[in-house]
Amino acid sequence: MQLVSRPSVAAKAAKPAKVANAAVAMLAAFCVPAMTACSPTIATPAQRLDYLEDHFDEAREGAMGCDESTATFVSTEKIGTGHFDRYRVQGCGQSTDFMVQLRKNGDWLTWAFSPIPPNGRYLQELKTQLLNTAKFDMGCPQIEFVVLHEVIAPMRTGYQATVGAQGCDKKNTYVAGCNLVSFTGGKHEITCQGKANTAPQ
Repeated sequence: MQLVSRPSVAAKAAKPAKVANAAVAMLAAFCVPAMTACSPTIATPAQRLDYLEDHFDEAREGAMGCDESTATFVSTEKIGTGHFDRYRVQGCGQSTDFMVQLRKNGDWLTWAFSPIPPNGRYLQELKTQLLNTAKFDMGCPQIEFVVLHEVIAPMRTGYQATVGAQGCDKKNTYVAGCNLVSFTGGKHEITCQGKANTAPQ
């Protein structure tokens, strides 16, 4: 089996020219079973980057608005049939981490790129955006949060958490979620929503 093209015509058509206002750029290429060598060698980060090099270059340029940038490998994680490689990208006075995913799914190869927030940024935004809601619900000007449970998406574009809020001798529990909306001007825009899971006690 052989990959139709690298990139395929269909993949090029599906890819936005610029992804500055899109959290994730996703592409796919179809493999023809009757042909040979459909699956490229993607066992290592270097092999995966070699296969996706042109796409990654375009994704970085679109997200950062920068023609000249460098990518340094940070870490990798394998979940199911997908490889998730993290890179630190720098250029034009900006620096951000990118998550690069490559997955074999039946007769399709899919890949995705996304600039991602630094570690801990989702929790920081969740607390900031949830603070006024908790103050109102609990009738208390001073609130402290404790994380009870948290889950982050493999592409690092979404985050969910159950947090405990306490203050003024009251306690409450909130279920909240955050999403990466865009990356522009070197800044990650994150929106969070949460609701009380229990009545204040």
